[in-house]
Amino acid sequence: MAWTFYNASGEEMIIDGGVSASAASITNDLTVTSGNVVIATAGKGIDFSAQSSPASGMSSELLDHYEEGTWTPTVQDTSFSDSESQGYAQQVGNYVRIGKWVFLQAKVELSSLGSLTTSSRCYIAGLPFTPVNTSHLENVVTVGGNNLAISAGNVPLGFVEPNEAVMKMSNYDAAAGYTHLLLSEVSADGILVISVAYIAA
Repeated sequence: MAWTFYNASGEEMIIDGGVSASAASITNDLTVTSGNVVIATAGKGIDFSAQSSPASGMSSELLDHYEEGTWTPTVQDTSFSDSESQGYAQQVGNYVRIGKWVFLQAKVELSSLGSLTTSSRCYIAGLPFTPVNTSHLENVVTVGGNNLAISAGNVPLGFVEPNEAVMKMSNYDAAAGYTHLLLSEVSADGILVISVAYIAA
């Protein structure tokens, strides 16, 4: 089967399905009028290395990953166990990955803390990708909440730390500063709405 491509000037390029070529060169734009551009080899993608004046810290100019889907956030204590009988009224999450950047959002509504240790820090587990292992490269989690047992004026937030596929939840108090957000403060019917962006390993 042969494929015919046209550039912006109307010039044709015909590729015969029975011919194997190591590379093809197109001088002008390439328009695909039907179907997708399929990258058939893992780790390959769109190479931007012809650009001028990249940043001095540049390590790659290859866009080699795109993905979108769902993930299931779970509320955890330090044991990171799903067998603590914690219950959920809602447990939803979406993600988009572009290159190494991962964009997450989720909503967790508890119906019961089960046997979770209430004096433990609250963790949100189940992230679809592990963050890159770069020291001190932490990412702040934006948090909205309801039914939380925290004082007025306190603000819940969280962090995603290097090489750890969990969100560590915190609490900011204007007087006391940062403390851990405890599971007792999340409460048995607490709601957390969260979003974060981080670089995957």
